[in-house]
Amino acid sequence: NYTCDSALQNTLMLVLLISVVMLIKYWKRIDGETKIFYGLSLISFCSFCSILIWEASVTRYMLCYLALLIVGTVPIIDKVVCKIKNKMFGKSLIVWLIGIFVAVDVIMEMFFIVKLHPVFPVKSSLTLYNNHYESYLRIADYVNEEADEVGLFDGETSVEYPFWIMFNNGTIIRHVNIREGNPSVIYEDKNYVPDVILSDCTEANSVLCHGYEYEKVMKESWWTVYRLVDSGGKEYGI
Repeated sequence: NYTCDSALQNTLMLVLLISVVMLIKYWKRIDGETKIFYGLSLISFCSFCSILIWEASVTRYMLCYLALLIVGTVPIIDKVVCKIKNKMFGKSLIVWLIGIFVAVDVIMEMFFIVKLHPVFPVKSSLTLYNNHYESYLRIADYVNEEADEVGLFDGETSVEYPFWIMFNNGTIIRHVNIREGNPSVIYEDKNYVPDVILSDCTEANSVLCHGYEYEKVMKESWWTVYRLVDSGGKEYGI
């Protein structure tokens, strides 16, 4: 999985598999504590994956456990290298192998980005937004025709990134209705009155922003689109 969410995960997995083979092959040379640590880590890793099998982004959560397992590979590799007559050769070989793995990861990542992972508005099967492409396109078309200023009212997980390149050059985009408790609330411009508001955290028929009312005009996938209706300066809120 060559994505930013699992950077170097391929290298970690390769080193893990090699260490497992070495653990089995040189079982008698490995001390008991290392075996216990590695065994419990593997059991924990498999249990973790089983619990999160429903999670679409499971690969990013695997990273922490892969890193934990790599800790167990160090004594395993060290024990094996110590048995090699030319220890410097053994250590150099391991460093070069891991270096090659990393180089392959970097090259593949660049290949996927340049050749197979185009930025919106080009549709790509490798993007997180692939299944929502048409929805983003319809919203972008509406905004480009009807608005020059956009307010983003989003939840804890924001998925507005494609809009930044799909909207016309010069379109102003700012976050609005930032909740109290969020450190970014001090940066919100309370005098900003956008033409439309995009929200991924509410589907209400209308919202209030900076004293103005906005009515729902479109619901697409993750996003609801609201258009400005002058309400005579209603009190700020939702």
